[in-house]
Amino acid sequence: MTKHYLNNFRSQKQIDRALNGIHSVFLIHWQIRNHLYSISKTLFTTLRKQASHCKDHTKLKRNLRATLVSCLVIAVAYCIVQVSHFTIVYSIDYYKTSLQRIIFFNHSAICAYGFCVTNIVLCAFIVVTKSIALELDRFNRIFPKMCIPSASTSANLLKSMATHNQLAEKISKADKIFQGYLMSMMAILSPAIIISFITLLRREDWLGVLYSLNDILCCSFQLFALTYNPAQIYTKFRAARDQVHKISANLIEYDMKACQIAQIFANNVAHSHVGFSLGGHTVITKSLILTMMSLVFPYVILCLQLNLGTTFYTFYQPTSTHNPTN
Repeated sequence: MTKHYLNNFRSQKQIDRALNGIHSVFLIHWQIRNHLYSISKTLFTTLRKQASHCKDHTKLKRNLRATLVSCLVIAVAYCIVQVSHFTIVYSIDYYKTSLQRIIFFNHSAICAYGFCVTNIVLCAFIVVTKSIALELDRFNRIFPKMCIPSASTSANLLKSMATHNQLAEKISKADKIFQGYLMSMMAILSPAIIISFITLLRREDWLGVLYSLNDILCCSFQLFALTYNPAQIYTKFRAARDQVHKISANLIEYDMKACQIAQIFANNVAHSHVGFSLGGHTVITKSLILTMMSLVFPYVILCLQLNLGTTFYTFYQPTSTHNPTN
């Protein structure tokens, strides 16, 4: 039983090292491309512009700052739990030689640095995507009021189309910054949830169970944070198409020019591929999230069945008996 557990633990450590390797390559790539400066600049620009374009700017600034602070608190709490995990479960007495201790501390420092960078980027990503989602909400709320049939309907439609195109450019610029981050994090988090779930099933003490639950909850939170706002942005950006169709149906009898502008507006929205993508390959949508969930859960159930089968075989395997000689 102990040998089987140690072999599985070694294989999980190898997988964890491979994921950390991907993580390190991602950090080096981002530092070479100077994306961290671009993200910080985008974050502060977003906070400043959102406050200036909104009437209730104080409430909006508090909302975005509360989101940023809450994400940072969750990240720091998770980091504290991981540090206690390494100091309590993996005692320093396990590393006997000084070289092993130096390697352990250097590895912990690199992991802590990578953890801080990725979680700061995650907080910035949440704030930026939430800000864009709020702008789309504001546009979808004001747009029907501006396009009531009148003498200035054509001008209002052109102004609304220009505003919508500006939002599309803003989403595209943010996507160019975050698409590599989204691709790498989605590739890491999905197997990390499965590995954490398998580790949870193999824990033998309550402290290990708590640490495994912490890993599962934090990975699930990060996966939710990376997919919720982009899916909402994709849906809200294309909500203008339905509104334009309703407006054009009411404008046919009044203004043919405004009706033509509305049709052009609807076609531009329908044929656009604006959204946050995974490495520039596919846009994050609600259907993509459901597909990912349908792929992850069968693996979790399969691992659960295999683990239960191994446990049953280990505990209930008949022991060999022999008859003593007289």
